[in-house]
Amino acid sequence: MLVGCGPCSLRSTPSAGPPRFSRLRASGTRIVDDSGRPVRLHGVNLGGWLVEEGYIYHFDSKDYDAPSEIDRAIVELAGAQTGPRLLGEWRGQWITESDLAEIRALGR
Repeated sequence: MLVGCGPCSLRSTPSAGPPRFSRLRASGTRIVDDSGRPVRLHGVNLGGWLVEEGYIYHFDSKDYDAPSEIDRAIVELAGAQTGPRLLGEWRGQWITESDLAEIRALGR
């Protein structure tokens, strides 16, 4: 997940040095930084991109909880030659450089 926080800008210029991050904590129903200032968290969840998880695909069986089990099932269904190629193409197109650029362009 890509996360940014209120006063901690991820858009700092190279000459400004790295952004300053503070420890966040709960204060009642708010999230605040070390100075007690409210912080608004925002992000993008790229679930299933780097780690395939069975619940994301709504599999009925617990037999497909681990990425290796999902890969094995796809290879068994698609065949020894087609399965690995299908997995490679799927991974190559799931989240692309242009997707990441578009997410970045959305900004805050």
